[in-house]
Amino acid sequence: MRSLVGCLVLVVSIAGLAAGAGSAAPAAAPCEVTESDGFGPFGRGGSPPARAVFGKGFVLSGKVLRSLDCKQLANATVEIWQAGKGGVYDKRGRASIVTGKNGAFKFTGPPPVSYEGVTPHIHVRVSHEGYDEVATTVRVTKNAKGAQLEIVLGSLL
Repeated sequence: MRSLVGCLVLVVSIAGLAAGAGSAAPAAAPCEVTESDGFGPFGRGGSPPARAVFGKGFVLSGKVLRSLDCKQLANATVEIWQAGKGGVYDKRGRASIVTGKNGAFKFTGPPPVSYEGVTPHIHVRVSHEGYDEVATTVRVTKNAKGAQLEIVLGSLL
């Protein structure tokens, strides 16, 4: 009789483990990868300076996420480039930072300008080892004080 009780305890324990495994929270659904919409003026004049502030009047902030589980991606490089008056791209409108543990970034600079009929915009490039690079353009309304952006990088693995 003693061996039968031991057997029942073992069966109940195994059934409890199986039930617990089935009730675990499901894995996070993958995020949709941000599509690149162009390369902008990147690649001209070397690397942008590492800085988060290059003027005042406009704040571009956001997060970088990984596509597999939508979690924040630390240590991603976020570069921006925006034109100055007359649509001229120069080093004053360039900056780059590396995201922290929460995948966040924030740039403060002059409001983007409109030139030659083009909507005010900022070019953004995000890269991280092991992920596809994303280059996109953030278009803003005239006189906007800021914009938020979420970039999702797809894994190369």
